[in-house]
Amino acid sequence: MPVLKPYQSELHDAAILALWNQRWVDRFPLDSRLWEQNTRQDPLHFRPDLCRVAMEGDQVVGYVGVKTPPAQPAWKGQNSALGWISTLLMAPGHEETLAPLLLNEATNALREAGLETVSYAADPAHFFPGIPIEDEPLQQVLQANGFQVHGESHDLFRHIADFELPDRAQHALRVSGYRIEPCSSALEPALYQFLERTFPGRWLYDTRRRLDREPDPSDVLILTDGSIVVGFVHVFHAGSHVLGPNVYWRGAMGENWGGLGPIGVAEEVRKLGLGFALLCYAVDHLRQRGVNPMGIDWTGLVEFYGKIGFQVWRTYRYASRALR
Repeated sequence: MPVLKPYQSELHDAAILALWNQRWVDRFPLDSRLWEQNTRQDPLHFRPDLCRVAMEGDQVVGYVGVKTPPAQPAWKGQNSALGWISTLLMAPGHEETLAPLLLNEATNALREAGLETVSYAADPAHFFPGIPIEDEPLQQVLQANGFQVHGESHDLFRHIADFELPDRAQHALRVSGYRIEPCSSALEPALYQFLERTFPGRWLYDTRRRLDREPDPSDVLILTDGSIVVGFVHVFHAGSHVLGPNVYWRGAMGENWGGLGPIGVAEEVRKLGLGFALLCYAVDHLRQRGVNPMGIDWTGLVEFYGKIGFQVWRTYRYASRALR
């Protein structure tokens, strides 16, 4: 019978990566750069003290990763009663025995921490927004252990070498008088003012966290009249210092990968075609950098992005359960 032991990064990371790639390498290939970014480089949420590995002799056959909200909310509206199981891994053939063991350990730890609900994935610095739709065994073990599955989201994908700016996008900019440009250090305060006014939750938090690590803010494109920012979009490429969730699975994307998101505009300029223009100019910006192909992550707006040829690439199902 496997034995649960406290997780120690220096002892267990290589085996956890191997276990992950044994299960998901074709569709979700994981490397140490992404692993470190989404675990140890997120000390505000990642709880190595609550993570556990399942050992069979000296072999790691299971792992459960846990995250919790900080004492002071990381963003406006963060649910202080919600914790996360960010990763649940089991070696093939061990699902039935290990799932209850690992999940009980994690949910008991979250309950003792005072939390009321646990989500599988969708955590800050997440790997997945939910259960990969192809992983029926994972969904089954979560449901068997009290998780309710509800709703779906998607990652999208497109080759963009042939992308051309639609006339509609160019017209929207000409008529409005706004322009789209990379954010500069001088306009960074205006970017944050826009986000604090319009998207004060996780998008503001993620933007601050990213720009703390980038040498400059130019991988955030802004919609502006020169002094006031009314829209933004993150772009990612091989030169970015941070891996965005739209390029997490770059190993399955091909060479010259890139990605986009989040994206949003202020309420007062919606319905003017400027959100669509911002999307198109961001795709063209990446195309001019030599990106091809590119991804968009965690969205239900398949029709919106489909207007310029993006198609569903990955699908996830949300899962959560009450702890009390």
